[in-house]
Amino acid sequence: MKRRFLAWLLMTFVVMPAAWAQVEGDDRDSLLVRSDSLLVAGVGLYRAGRYAEAVRAATGLRDIYGLLYGTEHPYYATALSYLAEYHSSLGHYAEAIALATEAMHICGRVYGTEHPNYAVALNNLANYYSCVGNFAAVDTLGTRALRILEREYGTEHPYYATALGSLSDYTARMGNYEEAIRMGTEAMNIYERVYGPEHPDYAQSLSRLAGYHASLGHYAAAVGLCTEAMCICEQAYGTEHPAYGALLSNLASYRASLGDYAGAIRLVTGTMDIYRKVYGTEHPAYATALGNLAGYHASLGDYAEAVRLGTGALGIIGSSLGREHPAYATALGNLAGYHALLGDYAEAVRLVTGAAQIYERVYGADHPDYATALNNLSAHHYSLGHYAEAISLGTEAMGIRAKVYGTSHPDYATALNNLARYHASTGDYAVAVVFCTEALGIREQVFGTGHP
Repeated sequence: MKRRFLAWLLMTFVVMPAAWAQVEGDDRDSLLVRSDSLLVAGVGLYRAGRYAEAVRAATGLRDIYGLLYGTEHPYYATALSYLAEYHSSLGHYAEAIALATEAMHICGRVYGTEHPNYAVALNNLANYYSCVGNFAAVDTLGTRALRILEREYGTEHPYYATALGSLSDYTARMGNYEEAIRMGTEAMNIYERVYGPEHPDYAQSLSRLAGYHASLGHYAAAVGLCTEAMCICEQAYGTEHPAYGALLSNLASYRASLGDYAGAIRLVTGTMDIYRKVYGTEHPAYATALGNLAGYHASLGDYAEAVRLGTGALGIIGSSLGREHPAYATALGNLAGYHALLGDYAEAVRLVTGAAQIYERVYGADHPDYATALNNLSAHHYSLGHYAEAISLGTEAMGIRAKVYGTSHPDYATALNNLARYHASTGDYAVAVVFCTEALGIREQVFGTGHP
C-alpha cells in the first residue's frame, strides 16, 4: 500500500492568523482560489500517476503560498511536503530530501521541535532517506518522530501506531524481521483497540505483517494475514478499489512463493483488471502488475511470454516515469533475467548494465539497488564463463551491502554465496568453503534452519 503521507500531511493545516497574509484585496482572493485548485489538481494527478504534472501543480501551490503567507508559514511547509512527495515518485530523491528538510525546519521554527507536526515532518524525511538507502538517518529520524508522538499522545493513539509501523518497515529493510514483526504487531494491536478489527488501518497493518512473515519464509502465515486484510478492504472499499488490487497482488506473490504460480497469475490478473478500470493501462501501478505477471510466467517456464510481458511493462514505465527512474531500472533488470533464462546472456548483460547505470546516477554507488544490479550482472557474466569479471562485480556488490546493511543481513549472505560459487568455478575451493559457510551462518541466524 502507498504510505499514508498525504493523510498525515493534511493535519498540518492550521487557522491562519490575519497578520500572516502577504497579499490583500482582490489579488489575494484570486490567489486563494487558484491555490485551492492547484492543491486539488496536484493530489488528483498524483493519484493518477501523472507525477510530473503533479510537480508542476505543487510548484505553483508553493509559489502562491509564499506570496500569500510568506515562507515561514505552515501552509508553505505543507506545499513543500507535497512537492517533495511528487518528486520522490519521479525518483528525484535529492530534491525530495531537500524539500522535506526545508519543510521540517519551518515546522520546527513555527511549532517547536516537540510538536506532532514536527514529528510528521521528521517521518516524511525518513521515508526519503529510506529510498536512498541511508538507514542510519532513517533510524534517527523515525525514532525521534515516534518519541515525540508518544509524549504527545501516549502509546494508544493511531498517530503513534502509524509512526511505529513506519519504523517497523525500516527495521525490516535492515533484515531484522523478528523485531519488525514485534513492532508491526504492536501497531496492529493499537489500531484494533482504537478502531476495531474492521478498519482499513488495521487491514494495512495486517498486510505489513504479512510481508514481514513472507521475508522469513512463513508463506502460509503471510497468506492468512493478507487474506484477512483483503476481507476488511473489500468491506470498506469494495473489490474495485486500488487498495484491494494491491492486496491481490501481494497475495499473488505469497501464493507464488508456495509454488502456486497458476493461482498467482489468476490473482495478479485481477489486480491488473482493477488498475485498468481505475487508472488505465499507462499507469505505473498497471506496469508493476504486468511485470509481476511476467515473473510468474517465467516461474512456469514460459520464458518467451515473460519477455513479452516484461517488455510491455518496461515500455509503460518508460513512457509514464521516464528512462531515468529507478522503476525503469528495475524493469530492465527483470527483463534481463528473462533473457538469461532463454540463454541470451549477452542481452541480459546489456540490459542489467543499463539498470546499474541508472541506479548509480540516481542513487550513487553505495545504494542497495545498485548492489543488486551488480550482483545480477556478475551472475550473467558467470553464465558466459567470465569468472574473473563475475568475481570482481560480486565482490563490489558484497562490499556495498556490508557498508549499507552490515555483515549480518540476508542480502550480504546472498552476495557471499554467489561469490563462493564463482570461486569454486575457478578451482579456489578453500575460499568458496569459507564464503559458503559464512553465508549459511548468517541465514541460519536470520531465518532459522527451517527456511526454504
